[in-house]
Amino acid sequence: MWHAGAPEWTSSSARRGASVSATGRRRNPKWSKAEEKAFERLVNTYGQGMWKQIMVAGRDEGVICPNRSEVDLKDKWRNMTKKKNRAPRRSAEGFCDNVVS
Repeated sequence: MWHAGAPEWTSSSARRGASVSATGRRRNPKWSKAEEKAFERLVNTYGQGMWKQIMVAGRDEGVICPNRSEVDLKDKWRNMTKKKNRAPRRSAEGFCDNVVS
């Protein structure tokens, strides 16, 4: 169900015991820009906090990695909104470093 060129993902049953790092933590593929955009659309459709519905809808549409859990979605949303609300950094001279002129 995933679009061409997407990374190969395993089913949720295959993830048990597979693709685990040396520290015992589960490894998910990085979020692609397309997956982030689709995720943002789903959050706007279903609402913040409706992670189970977003996860199911994203998997049905083939736009969310099947290995991602509800907690992964919640954490990603928190990081995405934090990034948007971040104030510009100031250098030692007091000028904004990330302002494009």
